[in-house]
Amino acid sequence: MAWIYYPGIHAWRGSIPCLHAWRGPTPAAAARIGAYVADWAQQDTAQGSGVAYQRMIAAGVLAGMMVAAGPALADEGRCTRGKAVRDLIDAGMVSMASHRKGDQCRFTGVGSDIQATWRQALFLSALAGNCRGIAMDVDPRQHTRLGIRVPERCLVDTDAKDAPPVDWWPLSSPPPRYPQEAFSQGMKGTTVILMVINREGRVTGKMIAGSSGHAVLDQAALNAVSSWTFTSKRSDPPEVSLVRIPINFDF
Repeated sequence: MAWIYYPGIHAWRGSIPCLHAWRGPTPAAAARIGAYVADWAQQDTAQGSGVAYQRMIAAGVLAGMMVAAGPALADEGRCTRGKAVRDLIDAGMVSMASHRKGDQCRFTGVGSDIQATWRQALFLSALAGNCRGIAMDVDPRQHTRLGIRVPERCLVDTDAKDAPPVDWWPLSSPPPRYPQEAFSQGMKGTTVILMVINREGRVTGKMIAGSSGHAVLDQAALNAVSSWTFTSKRSDPPEVSLVRIPINFDF
């Protein structure tokens, strides 16, 4: 599995010209992270005042090698492709835990709402790639409770540590639209999205790693990345890549 870091991406009107991927940033490279900027105009028909220009700044696409507060526990890492569970929890989850039982990795948690719960469950399923044997425990009386079982073999990182860079390039990456409701109410904030990308370059899972504080902005970011597609210079990209993208909504 590859963690992707994008060092200095510049974009306009939703087009990212080039994405370079490494296993993680060096301090020098991290200092060169650029901003992903998208500008667009929207007609203000309600006021009849002409064109109201809205600017959405999707701040530096910083992805990849997430810095954890400490090393992942051995058992924990075996159930999350070597990453700490705390780095894979949706912002909408109230609680989340994982443990191994036999050859199964089990995840349990409680979401703040049903959308967060299902988003977390689908993200964990995507993390397992195309592996079969995933089971979800559903309690119709408690829709916000999460229960999912994944065979441990599905979460083993199969990409060699000395594998070459992934070098993902976007085929399509339209920017999020600034929701009119949020714009009219002066809502601003940064939504951090964590995506699972399969070896075909498609987004198979996504979650909110950091909320903007406004559900409407978070949803706009989620909707946008859902349709993004990528291609890799590698002939054998990893089955699963994790990409972390901060999207800043401002005007």
